[in-house]
Amino acid sequence: KIANPSYNKKSVLHYSTVFNKEVEELIKVLIIKDPNTTFDVYFDVVKFTTQCVCQTLMGLSKKDSGNIKRLEEVIIETPNIYDYIFTKMTHWWLSIPFMNWVTGGQAKERYFIKLIDDLTSDILEKRRKDLKMDSDEEAIGIVDRYDINGELTDREIKHEIFTLFTTSQEASAKIISGVLMLLAHLPDWQVSVQIFIYLFK
Repeated sequence: KIANPSYNKKSVLHYSTVFNKEVEELIKVLIIKDPNTTFDVYFDVVKFTTQCVCQTLMGLSKKDSGNIKRLEEVIIETPNIYDYIFTKMTHWWLSIPFMNWVTGGQAKERYFIKLIDDLTSDILEKRRKDLKMDSDEEAIGIVDRYDINGELTDREIKHEIFTLFTTSQEASAKIISGVLMLLAHLPDWQVSVQIFIYLFK
């Protein structure tokens, strides 16, 4: 592996700052929800985890992570991308190009590839631009290490970026959503969690 996420003291401190700021934003969104209305918390949480991933693992600033090309579309389409890949893996006839075309799979595939390429190209471009302005070793993140190393083509770097991006933001959103759902139904646990957070703050 050319680059792995860093979990040293300085990185964890930076990550914690980002997470805490983004949690405050998430709380503001959740607090204004109507308590009498049922909603899927995942869609609010995934926006929060996406911002966290962009500002930590991707190495982007808050400003840059707020205007990544087609980011909202990727957030919405990621489950559909996984579903398409799983369906293609489990239905052997979709491996036949004609069948894939007839069922609309080829058009979906082209759309997903373009979507992913637009997102990852924008992230890579933003990091390259920032790196030219600030080549400080501490400011260098995973995306930068892939780029600086020179072993990977742009296409391979973009694949690595998307893998890191989607496995981090979507998986963590599902875990957090699950925990919030459990806490919503267990008031006693809510108190215990609050006490635990205040003790280790």
